[in-house]
Amino acid sequence: MDKKIMEYLGGESNITKMIRKGNFQYFFIKDMGLVDLSEIKGIETISHVEMSRGKVTISYKTISDKEKKNMAKNYNELASKIIDFVGGKDNISSVMHCITRLRLEIKDQNKVDKEKLDSLDGTMGSQWANGQLQIIIGSNVGDVYEAFCQVGGFKQSGTIDENLDENKPKAKGLNRIIQVIVGSMAPVVGVLIATGLIKGVLSFCVVLGWVDNTSGTYIVLQAISDSLFYFFPVIIGFNAAKIFNCNPMITAIIGGALIYPSLITAFSEGTELTFLGIPVLLRSYTASVLPIIFASWIASKIEKFMTKITPDLLKLIVVPFITIIITAPLTLMVVGPVITEISTWLASLILWVLESVPVFAGIIFGGVWQIIVLAGLHYGIGPVTMQLFLEQGFDVTAAPVSASMFALVGVSLAIFLRTRNKNLKSASLSAGVTALMGVTEPAIYTVAMPFKKAFLSAIIGGGVAGIFLMATNVITYGRGVNGILQITLTMSEAGFSNTILWCIGQLIAFGLSFVLAYFLLGKDPQKD
Repeated sequence: MDKKIMEYLGGESNITKMIRKGNFQYFFIKDMGLVDLSEIKGIETISHVEMSRGKVTISYKTISDKEKKNMAKNYNELASKIIDFVGGKDNISSVMHCITRLRLEIKDQNKVDKEKLDSLDGTMGSQWANGQLQIIIGSNVGDVYEAFCQVGGFKQSGTIDENLDENKPKAKGLNRIIQVIVGSMAPVVGVLIATGLIKGVLSFCVVLGWVDNTSGTYIVLQAISDSLFYFFPVIIGFNAAKIFNCNPMITAIIGGALIYPSLITAFSEGTELTFLGIPVLLRSYTASVLPIIFASWIASKIEKFMTKITPDLLKLIVVPFITIIITAPLTLMVVGPVITEISTWLASLILWVLESVPVFAGIIFGGVWQIIVLAGLHYGIGPVTMQLFLEQGFDVTAAPVSASMFALVGVSLAIFLRTRNKNLKSASLSAGVTALMGVTEPAIYTVAMPFKKAFLSAIIGGGVAGIFLMATNVITYGRGVNGILQITLTMSEAGFSNTILWCIGQLIAFGLSFVLAYFLLGKDPQKD
């Protein structure tokens, strides 16, 4: 039941914080669009659920004293088994927990029986990360942690932040750049999906003749769907400031200067401008990401320096004035043009690969993309493909990525039909459904990784589909939506041919992966 709650909240990665108080549980959510309230309300143990301002509140039904004793007994039994499977309490240096995971510092990793641990009722798998053994429990991890400490005689140390590991050293170099880009983009994902859906629905209505592309309705909806991309420097600048610990209004204003109408007009008309006699290399910064992020970093350094040397009486005016008057021209004359040229070069390189070697690109984005995600390498590729999308107005990589998800749906169904294990049957079914909706973590950790033949089937099926989608030049007119809902982003005013090819590609991924997994796994498959 707990596993279902996590899935209906959009997966573990969609939860930033969780608090449990009596019969109430509070979840702080990254993207509210991924939350399925109707499904949560249908869970038997829940009496009420509501959602507002980035928080989901769940009220559980009152539990009798007898039921509480049974639950406590179950938690104690689970804790005891976990201790046995990790090599005993003497093999544990420390124990703590986050929102959903029990985190153990292990002395000798060779003593851990990971296979038994992953198949244990009450857990959703485990993984090694940051030198810890992280056992995925779910939203009742606090109760399991309390029982674990009681059974093993460990001192309770409380909750830590989910996956963020605030106490570890900050990333450096390229990893830090990627970390900042991801952090700046994360709050925008929900509205990025929303505007993409609006654009898809609008195109659908035009194709069917419901809306004329010269009407006021069309113009208004088009403005809504394009507004996010137009004001990207302002929004990303505001988000980046929070990461660099500076005034977000300063960076938002700098972002606004980059897309000021007079400068955009000068760029489009080829007008030459100078600032204090120095030529300004004009560029188009609408829908750009990297220039304002680097500008925000520079602004943060200047603001901190000015804050130290400026008297308190003058800080309110002097600090933002000096920060803006230095950073904005510097960005327009140096930072912006340099970063834009580098971004354009990288985007051109990716575009060359996509156009010249579509087979390779199809295998990468359709076949091995989930492995790339597991390794965290997608954070480096994502900003480049995003920039390419912003420049072209369409994306050729999204459809193959979605095919990799349909491939996981296929292998999940194969395992569901083949296995006799009731727990695995339930897990594979729910994993397949969530993968269909674009959330692949459950399928990766409960279906694909434990069954290597299934994972191989998904790679082959997704790769073949990726090649087909690249060869037929299937594109999406938005980003951020994967799985079955991505179909809304394939519609254009030119007709349905692009959408039909997208559907064929996803069916290839699903069908081929299912057939391969079904026959390779055999009857009642066992974890590899």
